[in-house]
Amino acid sequence: MTGMETEDGGASHRPTDARAVVCPCRHGDVAVEVAAQRPLLEQAVAGDREAFARLYDVQVEGVYRYLLAWTGDRPAAAELTGLVFRSALHWLPVTAEGEGEVGAWVVAMARDAVVRRCLAHAATEIAALRALFYRAAWLIERGLPATGEVSAAKVMADELGQRVLSLGMELLGPYGVLRAGSRWARLRGEIEHQYQTSWGHTLAGGTSEIQRTTIAVRALGLPAEPRSKA
Repeated sequence: MTGMETEDGGASHRPTDARAVVCPCRHGDVAVEVAAQRPLLEQAVAGDREAFARLYDVQVEGVYRYLLAWTGDRPAAAELTGLVFRSALHWLPVTAEGEGEVGAWVVAMARDAVVRRCLAHAATEIAALRALFYRAAWLIERGLPATGEVSAAKVMADELGQRVLSLGMELLGPYGVLRAGSRWARLRGEIEHQYQTSWGHTLAGGTSEIQRTTIAVRALGLPAEPRSKA
């Protein structure tokens, strides 16, 4: 029986009746699958399109499900999945030089793709919000009615802030819940603090529901909601 040396010089043996490690995704013996994918990766680097197609068949469902969990949007997840595997073609040589598992590498690329898209979307919304604030300030400076624009800016700022901070918590993962002062806190715990306080913003200074009523009446000229009789 073969074994490996322990720190104290003794031998550590795997029991003869020990079972192979089974992936929770029911892919079977993880070690066997990883070993089988390495030759495919090397063949794909050499230009074998069939080998890359087999790698794609093995990994595409996991990548798509990962992206769908992030986006909650099937078309967006499908688009990003295609982007990931197109990018993978360019990174094959670098990946083949390492010793990592192909699935982990592809998922890392998927995470990079979806995070980039989420950050770009957040930046776009922030730019639109900034323009709305500038318009409200321009109207106020000229003495023009700006109630609708101000209410719209508040609703958008409060709710966008919650979305951006929720994204920050997701990106930080388990580190996101750590407060300032923790030795493991990222960004000095600022994301956790801002995330907790952001949920009061849609209440303070007029709830989002009241602000939307103001927008409907003052900006869009819609009739006010009927009041219940006492």
